[in-house]
Amino acid sequence: EKKIALIYNAIKVKSYLINKKKQILTVGEINEETILRKGLDRFLAIAKEFPKIQFIHIGKWTDKKGKPCDKTIKKIRKISPGNIKFLGFVKKNILEQYYGESMIYLQLSRHEAFGLSIVEAMSFNCIPIVTNVFALPETVGTNGYIIRNKNECIRFIKKTLMNNQRIKIHINPQFDIKYRKEQFHRLLTK
Repeated sequence: EKKIALIYNAIKVKSYLINKKKQILTVGEINEETILRKGLDRFLAIAKEFPKIQFIHIGKWTDKKGKPCDKTIKKIRKISPGNIKFLGFVKKNILEQYYGESMIYLQLSRHEAFGLSIVEAMSFNCIPIVTNVFALPETVGTNGYIIRNKNECIRFIKKTLMNNQRIKIHINPQFDIKYRKEQFHRLLTK
């Protein structure tokens, strides 16, 4: 008998087809430890390559212990190109607005356990471009681009920005909260 079950993190999957802006979004906490782990340094470098494209970062600004702190974001802003907006923590409806209007979701992490924000972005038909680390390729599946380096990232951003077709993203059903509830129910009623 199987004693281990894999049940994925999940969201309430809805599918939104919204007119997109040529805008690139990433979501994640900013503090001294996440700059490298979450690839914020890479996000800044890519933004410098596309000075006419709006880049958006959403996520709370904290210290190493997760408490609100603007020390790191002040340093980041000093070295950031002018085409990046740092919005900090926003309410869910504002986050969904940015998912809805952003053409690309960029996750350039060096370490990422699952990437729930990628699934959220894909539910709004953002094209994900992610690094080839840990669970990111599995999360994206065939819905976007898995990159190994900066040149690939630049190439896929250009390709996505030039392609004005709407793309319907197909999220793995295991990432839907309904499926997750069913899995827990099955597990607990055995």
